[in-house]
Amino acid sequence: MRRIFAILGIGLALASCATTQRYSAADDVRALLISIRDDDPQMFESYIDRPSLQRDIGDRIGRELVGRVGDDRLRIIGAILGPIVGGAVGDIFIRPSTFRRVAELYGYRASQPLPSRLAIASVLRPQGDGQVCAPVQEKGPCVLIFREADDHRWRLVGFEGDLGMLNKLR
Repeated sequence: MRRIFAILGIGLALASCATTQRYSAADDVRALLISIRDDDPQMFESYIDRPSLQRDIGDRIGRELVGRVGDDRLRIIGAILGPIVGGAVGDIFIRPSTFRRVAELYGYRASQPLPSRLAIASVLRPQGDGQVCAPVQEKGPCVLIFREADDHRWRLVGFEGDLGMLNKLR
């Protein structure tokens, strides 16, 4: 009987950690939404991890280039150029106006009140490694990835949406 209670206790503790993590992240996700809505570049920068976001996008571009090319020499070039292109993409596309359109995909419009902390926390999904993600739909794939930084602020570190969206979202 003690063993069952111990297992239940561990399960509850783990579930509690995930809930606490989502609730903690929700404040910063909401602040990011405010910076996007208000087109506030300074506040926006404080809620993103630009180097991680650029690296994430660059790595994905590199993988897509490598996957599309049959020639091994061109694959190597793609692997080298991916991070460089990712840095350039970051400078061009990682800004509030681009992510305003991403927020609109989630149903958030500048003319509407922002969702509450509780509403945001309810859709965030823990991903392990101290990350949470925001899916477009309840059971859909994650699009935005957040990680807690050393200062306990949650920052946007990854974009898992279709990379073609970045060009369309300028």
